[in-house]
Amino acid sequence: MTRKSKARFGMSRTYKLTPAAKALRAALFAGVAVAATVPTAQAACVVAGNTVTCTGFFGGTVNTGDEWTVVTPADMASIVFDLNTNIQVFDSNFGADSFNTGAISTINNGNISVYNEVGAAVAMRTSSSTGNATAGNNGSISAISTVSYARGIVVSSTNGDVTASNTGSIISSGATSSLGVFAYSTNGDITAYNSGDVTAYSGTGIANGFRLTGGTGTVTFNSNGGNITAKSTSSQAIGIVATTGNGDVIVNNSSDILAQSGPASATYGIFARAGGFGDATVINDGYIHAIAANGLSTGVLAASNNYDVYLGGTGHVFAESTGGTVRAVRALSFNGDSTVNVFGDMTATSVSGNAFGVQSYARYVSDVFSGGDVVATSTNGAAFGVYGQAARLSSIVTNAGDVQASSVTGNASGVMARSNLADANVFNYGDVTVASANGLAYGVYALADNDNAFLLNYGVVDASSITNDASALVSIGSEQS
Repeated sequence: MTRKSKARFGMSRTYKLTPAAKALRAALFAGVAVAATVPTAQAACVVAGNTVTCTGFFGGTVNTGDEWTVVTPADMASIVFDLNTNIQVFDSNFGADSFNTGAISTINNGNISVYNEVGAAVAMRTSSSTGNATAGNNGSISAISTVSYARGIVVSSTNGDVTASNTGSIISSGATSSLGVFAYSTNGDITAYNSGDVTAYSGTGIANGFRLTGGTGTVTFNSNGGNITAKSTSSQAIGIVATTGNGDVIVNNSSDILAQSGPASATYGIFARAGGFGDATVINDGYIHAIAANGLSTGVLAASNNYDVYLGGTGHVFAESTGGTVRAVRALSFNGDSTVNVFGDMTATSVSGNAFGVQSYARYVSDVFSGGDVVATSTNGAAFGVYGQAARLSSIVTNAGDVQASSVTGNASGVMARSNLADANVFNYGDVTVASANGLAYGVYALADNDNAFLLNYGVVDASSITNDASALVSIGSEQS
């Protein structure tokens, strides 16, 4: 690292290290010393026009302006860290920091590690002011801050498209917040891909595996296997966050996701919300486990402010909380239609809040199909197995799996469709078991507040309550059938 880089990050100061930090440094540098004896490990960044290839061991930040300058900044710049690259940074903010006025691509095939006890830690940052920005990891990335935030990959553009991909390993651990992959664009599209492992840990702040924040463009996440973990000791935890200010959101996930939040904080496996006039689409084929302590817990949320929502897939989802409302999957359209088409097993468990296995709400049409087994359990709240509600138009719920819904003190409903102003329709082909100790228990339920209710059942339905009313089949509307 040059004197200029050191001055930029305040490295002219001296710091008193903890014994743990000293031990970690000694271990890391011991490995580095062995690698440095290999002739090919000599540090070098070779510039050929607008292509930069780096190799070897770097004991400090590797960045634009110090290690390289491309020939034509207005054109596409390509930065590659090869398999022999090993970047180790202590008590400074960045591992690899790449910027170009025009388009830029940074690909890591080696190892980038940042450990900081005096500030934030960002392993790899790639940014462009006017062009597209791409950041990819095929190697190993680690960002650890004991006093501030941590980011594995940060990739951004003001006016261009942004792409982030991971086929390797990313670990982000921050005292105040942690993001494994953070991609954002003000006016362009965002696309992210994962087939590797991404882990984000946070102490007092949020923890996100992937965070994709779009402005006016489309945000897309695709995955093919891999694992995503987000854990926070004291705050919110989300595996995948995909949002727009005014654009579509599309999430196609087959990664396994574990999200666990701190006390009284929300947890989401997938949080996808389209702002403005965008549609939200989520297809989940992975296993998701969302855990909250006295907070909201949702396995998958697909939401749109003004347009339509689609939620589908074959993945199994397990959501639990000791004190908040729990939803395994939820589709929410504030001013459009909501469509749910899920085939996986859904489990929702809450101690003192409501529990929903499958939930859909739409201003206009709500159409739900559930093909897997669903379990919804609450001790002190209501329990709903498969639930769909429409405010203005039809609510349709079709269930083909086995459903169990139970509550100790609250109401319980197995399969339910409700419409506030139009017709409610339920088609049940599975076995449904509903039980409540002190609340109402309804097995299959069609409720139309101001129109017709239709119920068709081919399954075995059992409903029981110790102290209140219980009915296997319930149809309430201006006309019932």
